[in-house]
Amino acid sequence: MVIGNRVYYMQGHELHSFETLDLNKQRPAGNTTPSEKHYQYARELYDLANSYAKLDGRTMPSDTQFKKGHADVIGDLDLARLVLAGEATAVSDNDWWALDLMA
Repeated sequence: MVIGNRVYYMQGHELHSFETLDLNKQRPAGNTTPSEKHYQYARELYDLANSYAKLDGRTMPSDTQFKKGHADVIGDLDLARLVLAGEATAVSDNDWWALDLMA
């Protein structure tokens, strides 16, 4: 929220503030040119999402399906993002779902 010339936001149960805003003073925009690192991440993300689709016998990655505001079935691209961020493990040919060990 903006009060006066400051922007406030909640982080957990704590109130934080950005720097004082001067709306009359213009600043140059940040660099929006993608670097080789960005292209490498995009290629890796694309390849990983497509490999998950192929493991499931599909030609295209699936979308995340939401139910009541929460992810009901996670899509290939979102799974690939989580795996690359280290927040999920990769799907493989010997996982429990592929082996029909899960209900």
